Amino acid sequence: MNTEATASSTEDQEAIMPTLGSLSLAQLKQCNDYYIVSAAFIGAFVLLGLVGNSLTVYIFRNASNQTSTMYLICNLAVVDVMVTLLFLPVALPPSVGTLSIFYIAYVSNLAYTLNQISIFFTTILVWQRYISVCKPHDVKYWTKVSVLRGMSIAAVILSIGVYAPGFLKYTVNRTSAGQFVVQTTRVGSNPIFYYLHTVGIMNLISYVIPVSVISYATIRLIQSLRDKTALVSSQRARRDLTKSVVVIVILFIVLQSFRPVRYILLSVFNPYSMAISCQGPLMYFAPIPPFVTILNSSVNFLIYVICAKRFRQKIAAIICGRLNRLVPESISGATNLDQ
Repeated sequence: MNTEATASSTEDQEAIMPTLGSLSLAQLKQCNDYYIVSAAFIGAFVLLGLVGNSLTVYIFRNASNQTSTMYLICNLAVVDVMVTLLFLPVALPPSVGTLSIFYIAYVSNLAYTLNQISIFFTTILVWQRYISVCKPHDVKYWTKVSVLRGMSIAAVILSIGVYAPGFLKYTVNRTSAGQFVVQTTRVGSNPIFYYLHTVGIMNLISYVIPVSVISYATIRLIQSLRDKTALVSSQRARRDLTKSVVVIVILFIVLQSFRPVRYILLSVFNPYSMAISCQGPLMYFAPIPPFVTILNSSVNFLIYVICAKRFRQKIAAIICGRLNRLVPESISGATNLDQ
């Protein structure tokens, strides 16, 4: 795929892609109805992500007994808040001015960079739980906050390094009809760069390695949960958190499977912004990858509420305005989860 071929492909697809002026009122209504429904779902989960992750950070950072697990959960919640905020423009229809065009070209790469950080933080979290539950002899080192902080910083640096070239892949141009479209640059249209970076490195870093590590750790955690039945209260709290992590990573594996599909479609449909426009071939697919990313960053809070009894009690106390009347022992027991 060279530059000339890319330009030719762009012209061919511009000829077959529908423009708003060529669409009937029924087609436009169909698009608007779909945009409204998808925007409602995305907006609801963005709100859930903002509120839920904020409450998660509040509860764990105000705990009387800080642990390494809480440190990782707080880091993950903070990043997930930023992810949901940057994916919020996805709720707007592609027909809203040129916002979607510039979002695809520039902002979306920043959003996926933060999502990559979230992926790494999830991997570190499940690995830490695996060490705590299945490798008790290694707990002293791998659960040190200083060690986990170093791993988190390395994850941020690696994510930025991997996704930084993405800012050089696209540019915004005008078509002969006066429309703004996202087109690949010489860097983005270079086949070596595409297959090495986008297909190879990005899928390896964002999907293959994290899913492999998480799958192994999750299987071992599930085996450990099956082996432990009679538990005292403090052990039950730790088990609840482990169950929460297991549910989170299972959902993570399912939702992250949409990322490789998106990378393939980005190469097939050029310009991508035209393909996702009203009545374009990817109109119905367009909101799915960002929606599942928002979903993945938003539902952790619900999982904690469902799976962790002590966390659920703290949320109930906050809602009922009784947080200051909680017994100190309950707070300690609710947060001492990974010893």
